[in-house]
Amino acid sequence: MVLNFLVAWYEHNLRRGLPEKNVNTLCPMLTLSYLAEETGREDYLVESVRQFLVHIKYLADRKTGLWYHGWTFEGRHHFAEALWARGNCWYTAGVVDYLDARYLHMGRRAAQAVIAQISEDGTVQQVSYGTGMGATLEAYRAIELCPMTYGQALTILMLTEVRRIA
Repeated sequence: MVLNFLVAWYEHNLRRGLPEKNVNTLCPMLTLSYLAEETGREDYLVESVRQFLVHIKYLADRKTGLWYHGWTFEGRHHFAEALWARGNCWYTAGVVDYLDARYLHMGRRAAQAVIAQISEDGTVQQVSYGTGMGATLEAYRAIELCPMTYGQALTILMLTEVRRIA
C-alpha cells in the first residue's frame, strides 16, 4: 500500500518537477533509491543519482565535504554558510552501502553519539526544532533543540543500519 502510494506520487510529481520544499519533506534522493530497488525501475535510480549530484554541486562545502543548509541563485551564496545536519544524514544514508571498512569505526562512533541522545522512553533528544534559511550562524544557534519526528526517523534508519552491519 505505501509502495503504491509512493510510486503514484512520484509518477505525478516527476512529470511536473519536484517541488523545492519537497527536499525537506520527502527526501527524493533516498525515496527514489528505495523505489528503484523495490520496483526495478531504472528511471527512479537515474533521478535519484541526479538529485544527489545536484545537491552536491550546489551544497557541498569544498573544505569538509559536508553540505550547507541552502543555496541562493540570486546572490550565489550559501546564506550563513551553516552546515545542514539533516541533509548530511540523508547523504550519508544514501552512500553508506558504498563506503569501505576503513570508515566503520567512525560510523560506530557517530552511532554511539546519537544513541547517547535517546532517552529511556525512546525519544531522541537534541534535535533542532526546524530550520528556515538563517542569515547568520547565530540564528541557527538560537534554534530550540527538542524531540522532532525527523530526528526520530533518522535515528530509526541509523539503528536499522547499525543492526544490519553488527
